[in-house]
Amino acid sequence: MERWFFIALSELTPVPVVAVETTGAGSFHASHVAGQLVGIPEITSIAKSLGAKKISQLTFDLAQQHSGLVNSVLVSDAQAANATWRFASTSPHVWELMGKMTNE
Repeated sequence: MERWFFIALSELTPVPVVAVETTGAGSFHASHVAGQLVGIPEITSIAKSLGAKKISQLTFDLAQQHSGLVNSVLVSDAQAANATWRFASTSPHVWELMGKMTNE
């Protein structure tokens, strides 16, 4: 994930990044809102193995350096599952819920 985050935010190709997490696994959102690297006490999302209780320092630093391009959104587990299903049924691309960035 960090590699794609870095590419999206590089000075050569700056594009907006929307970090979408479920409310039970919002470690990026927690750090983004706090303005500092913080963790969450536990992963309560249905996709427990995909979550990270704390994002990496590099991910946080990149988000802070490019704060005008980064937005963080929390959705419910049901909304994430529904979006995955809708993408899969309307797109020729394969979609899946993303994996964790780190689990410190």
